[in-house]
Amino acid sequence: MNGWRSGRVLLLLVGFGFAVHLQAGELETIDDRKFTGTVIAADNAFVVTSGSAAPQRVTLSRVRRVIFSNRAEPAPTDSASVEWHGQSVGALGIKGSFTQSNEVIHVTATGSQKRFSDGRFCAWQPLGEQGEIVAFVPAPDTLAKEGQRYRVAGIELLASLDGSGPRVSLVTEHGRNVIVQSRTSAGKERSKHIAIKGKGVWLRLVRNKLEIIPSLSLDGEAWRRLDTEIIALPDSAFATLSVCGAKSDLAINVPFSNVRVTRRSTAVAPAKPVLLTRSGSRLNGDHLGADGSVVRWAALGREWNVSLVNVSRLVFQPEATALLRRLAPDRVGALFANGEFVDGELLRSDRTRVTISSVLFGIRSFPVNDELVAVCVRGSSATVPPLQITHHDGSVLKVQELSIQPASLILREAGLGEITLPLDTIQELTR
Repeated sequence: MNGWRSGRVLLLLVGFGFAVHLQAGELETIDDRKFTGTVIAADNAFVVTSGSAAPQRVTLSRVRRVIFSNRAEPAPTDSASVEWHGQSVGALGIKGSFTQSNEVIHVTATGSQKRFSDGRFCAWQPLGEQGEIVAFVPAPDTLAKEGQRYRVAGIELLASLDGSGPRVSLVTEHGRNVIVQSRTSAGKERSKHIAIKGKGVWLRLVRNKLEIIPSLSLDGEAWRRLDTEIIALPDSAFATLSVCGAKSDLAINVPFSNVRVTRRSTAVAPAKPVLLTRSGSRLNGDHLGADGSVVRWAALGREWNVSLVNVSRLVFQPEATALLRRLAPDRVGALFANGEFVDGELLRSDRTRVTISSVLFGIRSFPVNDELVAVCVRGSSATVPPLQITHHDGSVLKVQELSIQPASLILREAGLGEITLPLDTIQELTR
């Protein structure tokens, strides 16, 4: 393409005196001046106008950052403070209670008869047909007082506060196991046990109408999806913090922390997988597959065939930042939500499985699910491009060269080649 110059970033407005009008939240210069208002890109400069103030012309050589208004708006949520209520579910020897202190919710309850569902005490809020509840449950041996060994503690979605009707429970038993229990409107029950180790566990229940997704995490970032329950809860369903003590005459206090209840008016899509290039760019999209030479990836409205030599990582759980930070930058293999890492080279993949060749274990194949955090293909390169473009879907492109067309940016990324992005999809430009 004509107009590229090596060694520096080049921004050109192509057209016959045509000015591109962009809305921006903020323009920042390299000498730390900031302007807000309407931005016009013309004559190799940005002109910022705000109300009746005189226009401010900022040459491209002085621009450090422009934040555009082309932001993807999140789905409406309601996470405002909602009052908690208390309720005994089933028969308990002593009436339970709850208190709130320093963003920690303490739930106190005695033991039930034979099963957790026979009796527990709940702190509850209404949830609605779409939303989630998240909480951290400490292990019994980390609690301050002697004898504070609960029998079961966790979170639930209940059709009714008297315990009748359908429900989904996600609880930890003695801090050693996580149990998923569900009951349908027809009364059919099922449960699943997962052994855990650690000083506590994060639990999450996500509801999207009929679909209930329980997950657990040992660090609050890398989540392991346990199942998908199809349960016909009413729109008036309740989200609870539930405790069952070890004995019917001994009240046990369990402090739930990191508690979050979010109600959604529309469904929120999970975070997209990320392809990281060796030059530092990230494409938020969908993994289509890989062979010995390329990774096929869907992002930015098109399908990519990215050469393996230009791929750093395929991240299937972008939220697991703590696990990803622990990895050496040049380590190659598969990372899992429990912290395990299998060293090996990526051989091939499709939408459902990844196959790697390991020196220790030979050829291994793993399902692409919530237990697989990332596949590390190669280390990143040392070169730091001078310009960063952030797309409204969260993709980030590190580029060496850039030009502005009347309605688009044309840029060149080391591993992806030439890319054209419409101006109304750009969220931020940073030098």
